Amino acid sequence: MSRPVWTRPTYASGLSDIYARRTSEKHYIELKRTYEPTDSAKRKMAEHLASLALDGGVLVIIGVEENDAGIAIEVVPVELAGFAERVDSAALHRCDPPVQPGVTLLPDPEDEEGGTGILIVEVPAHPLAPIMVDGTSTRCPQTPGGRRGYRPTTTSPHGAG
Repeated sequence: MSRPVWTRPTYASGLSDIYARRTSEKHYIELKRTYEPTDSAKRKMAEHLASLALDGGVLVIIGVEENDAGIAIEVVPVELAGFAERVDSAALHRCDPPVQPGVTLLPDPEDEEGGTGILIVEVPAHPLAPIMVDGTSTRCPQTPGGRRGYRPTTTSPHGAG
């Protein structure tokens, strides 16, 4: 099955699509404003990555504000320094088995210091379920509205969950 992807080689082309309202959440595209560099936000990121990997793989675009309909309405550039490393750390060290995302940085050319931009995270499909995040099993059920959602469940050491 062919999946729609958001492949923008430059910040300017991504910006153009977002402000023309051509970018929206779909089954294989997730929009995020940011993930804070706190421990709880890193755990939440790991839960999202694990859930999205179980759902068949997804492209996460970070640095984008969306409206209630899931349509990108504004670019909200994130600090790029260390962000890719936080994604890798969450995916590789908090997920068991590890998720191995690809990360692309699109720096904002108008940022004179080059420190902000959009982050694109390609979360590949993962064949193994469940994926544990800090000892919690992550499953990806369909929500009643047909949108993805994750539901963490605690698994006891005796196998009852």
